[in-house]
Amino acid sequence: MAGIGQLGNAYGLNLGFIPMEDQSGMRSDSLPAQRKMSPPDLGFQPQVALLLEQPNAESALEQWTRLELDDPSLLEPGEFEDVLSQALKTVKLALRSAAGEQANALKRMDRLGIEVLEMRDMCDAMRRALYAG
Repeated sequence: MAGIGQLGNAYGLNLGFIPMEDQSGMRSDSLPAQRKMSPPDLGFQPQVALLLEQPNAESALEQWTRLELDDPSLLEPGEFEDVLSQALKTVKLALRSAAGEQANALKRMDRLGIEVLEMRDMCDAMRRALYAG
């Protein structure tokens, strides 16, 4: 293989469009020697990220509507419905002994809970109709 390098130098094949250094001392394909390096400085934020993170209406709405759940198991399909029905039972029990403004608030909660269940039932019926074709 050493002959090809000399042949390339003799005919100027190593020049190309941009002249290259003399390739007699070929680089090895091995990794550089291992040495200790200092960790990167992660205490700064790139300027592009700062520009892209400017507050706007879309990011404000996204942050405002983002759910913060203490119990992520509520996102499981049957779990939410079970917790919702249990909460509505608790509201109905509390409504029996409530009076005044508290009773009005509990009645609104009961109506809203019933509406949510009706909407979920309607969505399920629509989904079944979609799948049925």
